Amino acid sequence: MLVGVTAGIIIRQFVTDADTIKQITSYVKPLGDIFMRMIFMMVIPLIISALALGVAELGDVSRLGKIGFRMVKYTLVVTSISVILGVGMVKIFQPGNGISIETRTKLLEQYKETTSGIKGNVEAVKGKSFMEIISQIVPKNPLEDMVRAFDPTYTGGGLLSVMFFALLIGIAMTSVDQARIQTFKSFLEGLYDIVMKIINYGMLLAPIGVGALLFNLTLTLGVSILGVILKYVLVVLFALALHQFGTYSIILKLGHHHPFSCPMFWG
Repeated sequence: MLVGVTAGIIIRQFVTDADTIKQITSYVKPLGDIFMRMIFMMVIPLIISALALGVAELGDVSRLGKIGFRMVKYTLVVTSISVILGVGMVKIFQPGNGISIETRTKLLEQYKETTSGIKGNVEAVKGKSFMEIISQIVPKNPLEDMVRAFDPTYTGGGLLSVMFFALLIGIAMTSVDQARIQTFKSFLEGLYDIVMKIINYGMLLAPIGVGALLFNLTLTLGVSILGVILKYVLVVLFALALHQFGTYSIILKLGHHHPFSCPMFWG
């Protein structure tokens, strides 16, 4: 991080021509993109293998139903609190206020496709009822949801649909003859091991990838953007700390008094 930022600051001091800066970033940016792509390309196979195996290992469908119902309640409560914390922290600290008009314009132009896709998705959701949104999680074509999971213009279920698909596979695996699916289960276990190994390969590139990303950011947008990013990171860490040591601490205390009401004590 320090090498990337320092190099970006130094080169920005000596190079002011926009075309030259663009040419330099065209050589460095792919290093950061490769790192990010190696992580993203493993998300779908990781979800499918990990979720399907996790559910299949439970073995008993009736037990799965009880655990699933408790997990849904737990997830709804914890997720609601996390959303309130996140929105509250942004409203209070407003980490994006320090961005200059020039930088804001550059960012909007750079991520024009992404922002327009997000706005389109928001508008699409506004026109649907709650049950329509829920039904959309069930994929008509899980392959389409896998392919377009990271497409900001896609209005389908995306990763949620992929997770639903993987959960159904896991549930079905608990309900069929185990001898007949042993090969498939071994395949998923092998896939999971391979995915984790490739993720480890990707993490070996993290120093280079992160350095390249920060170098490009500093070189194209200047040092001022670093202060905004630092403020944003601190707000995120503060919110995570509140959630970790506030929300989860309360859940743990409740779990000590009511062990079966807290999912953390099921194991």
